[in-house]
Amino acid sequence: MLGTIPTILFATLAVLLVAFWRKVRRYPSGPFPLPVIGNLWSMKRWPQCFYKMGPSLGQKYGDPLTLWFGWFPIVVANDLSIIKEASVGPKRSHLAGRLQFSVGTLQKRGNEDIVFGKFGPEWEALRKVAHLAVRKYAVTEGLENLVTEVIDDIIDHSSPEEPFDLDAEMLEALHNIIGLCVFGQKYERDSEDLRTIRRINGELKLLLPKVFLIDFMPPLRLFLSRYENRSKELFDEFIALEMRLYKQARETFEPGQIRHFTDAIVAAKLEAEEEARGIAKYLTEGNLTQIVYDVFGAATPTTSQTLKWLLLYAFADEKVLARCRAEIESQIGDRQPRASDRNECPFINACILEVLRIRPVSPFSLPHLTTCDTSLAGRPIPKDTTVLFNLYSANHDPRIWEDPETFEPERFLGDEGALRKDRVAQLTTFGVGARACIGEKMAFTVMFVLFTRFLQRVESVKTRSGAPFDLEPKSSGYSCEPKPQPLTLVKFEV
Repeated sequence: MLGTIPTILFATLAVLLVAFWRKVRRYPSGPFPLPVIGNLWSMKRWPQCFYKMGPSLGQKYGDPLTLWFGWFPIVVANDLSIIKEASVGPKRSHLAGRLQFSVGTLQKRGNEDIVFGKFGPEWEALRKVAHLAVRKYAVTEGLENLVTEVIDDIIDHSSPEEPFDLDAEMLEALHNIIGLCVFGQKYERDSEDLRTIRRINGELKLLLPKVFLIDFMPPLRLFLSRYENRSKELFDEFIALEMRLYKQARETFEPGQIRHFTDAIVAAKLEAEEEARGIAKYLTEGNLTQIVYDVFGAATPTTSQTLKWLLLYAFADEKVLARCRAEIESQIGDRQPRASDRNECPFINACILEVLRIRPVSPFSLPHLTTCDTSLAGRPIPKDTTVLFNLYSANHDPRIWEDPETFEPERFLGDEGALRKDRVAQLTTFGVGARACIGEKMAFTVMFVLFTRFLQRVESVKTRSGAPFDLEPKSSGYSCEPKPQPLTLVKFEV
């Protein structure tokens, strides 16, 4: 009897190993995985961040390649041509699924949204409404006015004698901009709501990477469940705050008047229902508030980090700064910047595009999920496979971007000084395909107006030590953020 137990265990192990190797052979090649731990043993020894390893791994194993997190395969595409392949034709819907993350489940609370929602009629209906709302609001004067108001307030409260915390100030600016955009709600610096939002975002930033691990290695839930439970509490608290603000804004809606994004959402809902009455069942209050959360929650950290990079790179290079100021002087002068000024300021646009290229805050796309058996670059990928697009790698490919580690806005300009549309089309920072970010136009408006107004009001930004800016990102496998550095801000005399 005792002899049969080892035999059974050995046979079971052998069956599991054979099943694992058969599973491995169904996916594109990659680093050799071990059972249970996959490639985690080799990833620990990588000399660079995960997203920077893409090109070398692609050269060695082919592109796309497969990495294994335990028993969980993730197909990673690094090459721009492969990422573009996934964004057109039938591949657009083949790669439109989304892995149902624990984080997404906690956030949605039984509703659906456009970030974590499953691909299907409900998701398409919600995305249509969100796209209509963004299009309606991104062109209003209210957006550019409130961006100017918020950045003026931050600069007015600054002093050269006090350290200028770029991280905190840009985050506060975006909280206020998004709050005003979405709800028409301006936060005072010491308001309870703003303190609550800061606290929740700060905690979630530390917790969510741990919660994401549970999706890739479910046994870790035994050790990480407390982080998952705390995240749920924070999401519940944030959604309750957002729901209160949404209802306040919703109650004063008047047809034909777009004061903020909530008005735009309601107007887009009514318009969509008239065009396609079959989608009305999906446009519930719960789902619409999730769309608002997607804008309020997702846009704030990414846009604030991008603005930090933009300001650091501009003030780090005197020639870039001088050219930006000259363009502002000739096209805008001292008046408040408008979204329409973007058409007359190609170099400032090029600076924004170059920052998005060289320092994409989210180096990877959110994981896509194959909706059927498909392929990329001729490599078969089974249905229900998680696929990551390495946007950082595509934005740093030396075959496309000459000297990719150098900040060079001119690469986006043609001989006549106008933006090169072919170059802009090669930028992948906002994602690709059916899951591409719908807030791109609104984000550009915010970044353009804020950056331009900042240069109108601020004479210099320097490190307090006098050392050059540190333009290397913080060490992280999943984000590309500037390192904290104490700064001194000097305003122009009025």
